[in-house]
Amino acid sequence: MRPGRGVFSGPRFDTERVTSYASLVLARFDSVRLDAVERTTSGALRAPAVLTRAGVFSYTDPTGKVFREWRPEEEVHRADSMATLEDVPVTIGHPPQGMRPELFAARAVGHVRASSVRKDEATAGVASQVIVARADAIGKAERRELCDISSGYEMRLDETPGVVPAGHVDAGKAYDRVQRDIRYNHVALLPKGGGRLGTQCGLRLDSAGAQIADEDTTMIRIDGKDYQGEAAQAAVDQTIANAKAGEAREKARADAAEAKLAKIEADQASAARNALIAQAKTILGEAFAGTRADAASASVVAMTEREIKVAVLGKLDPAFRADGRPDAYVDVRFDLAIEAQAKAGAKRADARPEVAKAIVDLNAPKTAPTRADAGDVEPNPNTHPREYAAYHEARALRR
Repeated sequence: MRPGRGVFSGPRFDTERVTSYASLVLARFDSVRLDAVERTTSGALRAPAVLTRAGVFSYTDPTGKVFREWRPEEEVHRADSMATLEDVPVTIGHPPQGMRPELFAARAVGHVRASSVRKDEATAGVASQVIVARADAIGKAERRELCDISSGYEMRLDETPGVVPAGHVDAGKAYDRVQRDIRYNHVALLPKGGGRLGTQCGLRLDSAGAQIADEDTTMIRIDGKDYQGEAAQAAVDQTIANAKAGEAREKARADAAEAKLAKIEADQASAARNALIAQAKTILGEAFAGTRADAASASVVAMTEREIKVAVLGKLDPAFRADGRPDAYVDVRFDLAIEAQAKAGAKRADARPEVAKAIVDLNAPKTAPTRADAGDVEPNPNTHPREYAAYHEARALRR
């Protein structure tokens, strides 16, 4: 028995490769007998039906290769999947390209009753009521010319093989791939035997002789454009290649930007170090190169910024000690020292009001030695580093 033709039935695609770049879905048809027909008050036919069920089913492609596909209960009974059955159109036979709005007038003969879609415990499937409302379809159904139904749906193939776990329908059976993300498109009325499953519906004409459609009708949509057959695989390959090329270009741009930023930062650091060494030379002499002998490695190594500043301050004040002092303290002392050195011939106190104030405070009578703001009270180096440095330089000047 040949299956109904589906929009997406045909060659197999590597869905794992496509997932990130395109939407690839495949169509399948389920089949079940149309029995227990009754009339509505408007004259339409109403028939209860089990439209699909879970399990492992075998399909043969045109080359004769058999695929075992598992349809798990959790996929069959997913609320969003079952919801797509609500009010889907009923047709006579399967529309080759699936149902679309422009086909309703010509192909729709009824619909699936929305409020009747439900989980069917007896078959581990999905049950509903099918409404047939067009006169010619009603006549053919009453004459039993159309007495089976087949659900047309789209789904995604998960190519991961395995064995059905315990607690599921067909537990212990091996499968080659899994049907996922099932979305229904229509339900077709078929002649007697078209479904041949009675009240036990199946996946894609579920039977040992079921075949995957032998005509190349696979279709995918990429960026709003549909591709079919061999062109579909070529479009998928091209989309993947384009995406990879885009990723490579973005990576190259990012690497170039990072390299440019790193060079800018390196240039800035080099310029800042050269400026610091130039300042240090005014105190330590032109021979100073910003290096020191390292006893551990018996070699000459570059001095750190702090080491350079401490060397300058030690040259100006042999009693200066930086041990335990924060970097902020050393920075301020160094800035003040360089500033004072640059103002040759002028009093350092005149050049820095804070030092002048510290000297005045130090020379003032000690009328209240316990006051916190007295001139001889040493400022906190962590909270007032500039005042702390000025205090000590003023004391040095006074000596």
